Amino acid sequence: MMEPASTKPQILKSVDLALRVMEAFRDARTERGVTELAKDLGVSKATVYRTLATLERRRYVSKNQASGRYRLGPTLRSFSQMTLGQVDLPAEARPYMEGLRDRTGEAVHLAVLDADAAVYTSKIEGLKPVQVVSSIGDRCPAHCVATGKVLLAFADERYVEGLIYRGLTRYNERTYASAKPLQEELRKIRRNGYAVNRGEWREEVRGLAAPITDGSQQVVASMGVCAPSSRLDDETITSLVPLVVEAAKKLSALLGSNDVGYSINSVAESLGGEVASQKRNESTSIDGWEV
Repeated sequence: MMEPASTKPQILKSVDLALRVMEAFRDARTERGVTELAKDLGVSKATVYRTLATLERRRYVSKNQASGRYRLGPTLRSFSQMTLGQVDLPAEARPYMEGLRDRTGEAVHLAVLDADAAVYTSKIEGLKPVQVVSSIGDRCPAHCVATGKVLLAFADERYVEGLIYRGLTRYNERTYASAKPLQEELRKIRRNGYAVNRGEWREEVRGLAAPITDGSQQVVASMGVCAPSSRLDDETITSLVPLVVEAAKKLSALLGSNDVGYSINSVAESLGGEVASQKRNESTSIDGWEV
């Protein structure tokens, strides 16, 4: 006999609990213990332990033998990589980029790292009459634009060392063109969760950007805004940083990231007390691009 159409399917409580356990790792804590999970989920420690043991056997979670705590395992990360390979990132990012453009009025770029360059894979034009000229496919020196510095900050250390070894081009006095200053800048970016470009490539252009992470907690792209330096003084940058970070976090969550808890430290600290740039006369366009 067929079940009536109105009959709800029976829920498997064990499966539901296993999924709730995995979802509990979405917050900023990368490792969690049996006791805290049991308390958060409202079940016994014995039940949580058996669930974790089952998930560990299938490599959905991994146990830290030193601390006895658990974190998400390689099986979920492999699923994340498979899913990311099927994602059209520029298409998925577009609504978030448009939202950021609408809130800031400025051009928004999505970028990936390729050799020593940040490459624009998507762009949303700004709403203001004077804009920075840029196009999809443009390559910008990664060590002196915000989207590029974010990508370098979260890249493999050997990758950055290779970039420095090959030599960093100095475009002006603000460019981080030697190892120690660049490495300190990248440490600050990792600390703050965003990067600011203060005219380090083209003096007449400024920008800021934040990282995009996927389900394996790897930074796969960066999103940022850019504008003429005359519009992006330090006060304006301070007001825009939360908007950029928020948009990047939302896109990261869509990609499965559970590492989206970047705390926005004092923007005044990240600016380092630098004097705001002098206002410049705006022309109808700017020859050069940066974010």
